[in-house]
Amino acid sequence: MKKLIFLSIVLLGVVFSQSAFATSVLYQPTPYPLLDKNGNTMSQNLDKVHLWDGWLPSYYYNQEFIRDSKLELGGWGDLYRIYMKFDLEGLPNNSNSTALYLMPYNRGDSSTTIPVALCQLSSSWDLSMTWNTQPSYSTCWGWYSAPTAGTWWGVSITSLYNNWQSGSSTNYGIMMAPQNNNNNFDDFRSSRYSESNYRPALLFDFTPTITLEMPLPGNHLWLVTTEPGGWDCMGDYDQYHDGTNYFSVDFSWRNQADAGAAVYDESTDDIPILAAGGGKVYQATYSSSNGYYVVIDHDGDGNINTGVSTRYLHLKYSPPVSSGNTVQQGDLIGYMGDTGLSDGVHLHFGIRYQDSGSSSISQLSKTLVDGILIKSYQTKCSEDEDGVPQNWVRYYRSSNTAY
Repeated sequence: MKKLIFLSIVLLGVVFSQSAFATSVLYQPTPYPLLDKNGNTMSQNLDKVHLWDGWLPSYYYNQEFIRDSKLELGGWGDLYRIYMKFDLEGLPNNSNSTALYLMPYNRGDSSTTIPVALCQLSSSWDLSMTWNTQPSYSTCWGWYSAPTAGTWWGVSITSLYNNWQSGSSTNYGIMMAPQNNNNNFDDFRSSRYSESNYRPALLFDFTPTITLEMPLPGNHLWLVTTEPGGWDCMGDYDQYHDGTNYFSVDFSWRNQADAGAAVYDESTDDIPILAAGGGKVYQATYSSSNGYYVVIDHDGDGNINTGVSTRYLHLKYSPPVSSGNTVQQGDLIGYMGDTGLSDGVHLHFGIRYQDSGSSSISQLSKTLVDGILIKSYQTKCSEDEDGVPQNWVRYYRSSNTAY
């Protein structure tokens, strides 16, 4: 908790090899709209919106907790504090190290930056918090050096994070406090800032259980429409992405091409589905719910009750592979379809360990797909002038075989 870290890189989607075994992986949660697709108030429950972050003024703005594009700390006679709480479900358990990173920016006035204390909260709070209803805190660390505009400011939270994940302490989040408030301000980008690369991030160091690739053609970016846990930014919930299927993602047929590739069109093209990793085909069959589907056992022993397996549902045709076949990463195992219980052409891609995809399984929280956590495959929506979400717009690049 006492190590201050500085990072000067573009963070989004970057993976750093620390050694032959450990890897550092970034997690930057995507914010949710305040309204759902019907214009109703969107639930802001933490397990849905990934992160609560904002700032709390002691005097102005009705002393209410503010969630806008910035996180403000300091004051000029008055006082501003920052509060943050991450949804930890599905994130790595017991990582070697965990650090919090924030991007500071220049206010453009006469104020000066100030050292920071980070405090562990010890009671609950919610988004209706005011200055007079702040939660209690137990321990504070600092003072950490004042931030420099345009340079990532980071602090190790390894012990705190691991205690949250193990249950030895309750995750009430953190509060950041300024050393002084005599025209002293630290301003950071929040999770609601328009440029996703500069939003708050957690950087984990751990040994991946397995490294997979996106099960769709490379040289393309693919649209995600349902996240791990079943929610999406339109406000819909899919129970088939929760419980034992928590670690699963819906990929739309919608795609963007790069490197000279052609865009796939679901009305005219068969969109290849590829093995995310090498292994042995455990199932290649049909069911009324899954439609045509394939299950690959990645430890190759033919038993999905051991090791990691991946699932590819709603395929268009009977799979071109059979149970017992050996496949390599990138091999063709089917085409995207709409069979079974499906509401349109898409791929339901699921990952399990010992035949369970529960969010509590540590091995899956440390599984990487194209270099990022499964939890990182989150949705983002465009919004109309009233803030009503209109369409999914977050695409993810595949590095799998190009077709």
